[in-house]
Amino acid sequence: MTKKVTSPKKPTTGTVNKPSSSVKLTPKKLTVDVSKPTSTKSATVAIAAKPVESKAVLKKGELVDRVVEQTGVKKRDAKTSVEAALEVLADALKSDTDLNLPPMGKVRLVKSKEVGDGAKVLTLKLRTMKSKASTEES
Repeated sequence: MTKKVTSPKKPTTGTVNKPSSSVKLTPKKLTVDVSKPTSTKSATVAIAAKPVESKAVLKKGELVDRVVEQTGVKKRDAKTSVEAALEVLADALKSDTDLNLPPMGKVRLVKSKEVGDGAKVLTLKLRTMKSKASTEES
């Protein structure tokens, strides 16, 4: 008798807006066949992470506004710097370079797929850093 364990189906999509492209995130279905253990030891089943439902989208204009608010620099200077930083990050990801960006975390390219007209879909993995509060308590 074959039992299959599947993750719940919640089709969550989020978009990341870029000047010339967008990335859609969709959860994958996890299926585990538990009828035939591969060894005599107890089987370990990895459960897929639940997709995060993103309701808010941070657009470039709002990002520039937040940078201006946090740093106190002029908006035109912040806009130029933010756009340059985003371009450098995009180029690094397109060339399969891992990013280590504290306090955001580590970003690596898992897979990429050509979708036509020079556009790509990049699947990324982000490992977040520990928050300052949790490292101070330890």
